[in-house]
Amino acid sequence: MKGKLSTESNGENSLQIHLTREIAGPAGVEPATTGLKAHLDAFKEWCLNVEKIRLRTLRDYFISVRKYIREVGVLDPAKAEKWLSKFKHPKTFNNNLVAIRKLFKFYGVQLNIKQKDARPHGLVLAPTMDEVKSFLMAVDRKDVRLYLLMLALQGIRPERLLKLEWSEVDLTHGWIIPRDGNVRSKFYRPQPIHPDLVEHLKKMKLDCSDRVFNFAEVTVRRCMERAWSKTGRRIRRADLRKFFYNKARKTMRFEIVEWLMGHQLGVVQHYLADEIMEEYLKFAETVKPLVETLNT
Repeated sequence: MKGKLSTESNGENSLQIHLTREIAGPAGVEPATTGLKAHLDAFKEWCLNVEKIRLRTLRDYFISVRKYIREVGVLDPAKAEKWLSKFKHPKTFNNNLVAIRKLFKFYGVQLNIKQKDARPHGLVLAPTMDEVKSFLMAVDRKDVRLYLLMLALQGIRPERLLKLEWSEVDLTHGWIIPRDGNVRSKFYRPQPIHPDLVEHLKKMKLDCSDRVFNFAEVTVRRCMERAWSKTGRRIRRADLRKFFYNKARKTMRFEIVEWLMGHQLGVVQHYLADEIMEEYLKFAETVKPLVETLNT
């Protein structure tokens, strides 16, 4: 079996690898360990058809893969480990590792680097109601404020909520129903929407976008940075989800809070349907002061 690697400058101080060969094996490429800038089209096809990775997940992989190719450019486990070491947060490290591990597997090269333990150790402290309210009022874009508010009122993860589409929202009955319910280690489950937010969402739906929140991660980050400078307190998106968990568990049944957060529950999760909305409405009453931030 013969393969050919050639490099060509693209005018942006980076190289593109063109690989031509007869297709053989699941990866469809010869193993390569040096001079790599990625055969991204073949990699994408392999991820979708062989590894059965969702397109949305693959988009996240490509962010890491492109960054690795631009900054390292070689399938070298030692250099990969050094590159990953700059990501100090365990979750960021793991997310990049998973993507790069797929790239190495595609080219038939082993990457034996273990994921970091991203579980919280010790007590998880969440912001208070007053802190969340003052932070939300400092967010200068109302659509971003609604997104951040929903993070404080729902158990859904920040990245998934930002990608939410209108086809996954039932405004008649007040539910978010994600299409990708069970994605490997993460569970995205139907979520009751706070009743006072439904009308705000209906107004947003007048836009022509398929997505509920038609802005990018960078927009959220910049709005949050301006709010941090105004309030003097750094509240992250993950902190808003922690707020939901700590606040909800004081008013709702524990297993329902766990279910809404997407945590594994075993067989008990199949018997919660009749009580979810009833339990959620107990929580909804306690967070009305936060909803008022949308009227300022």
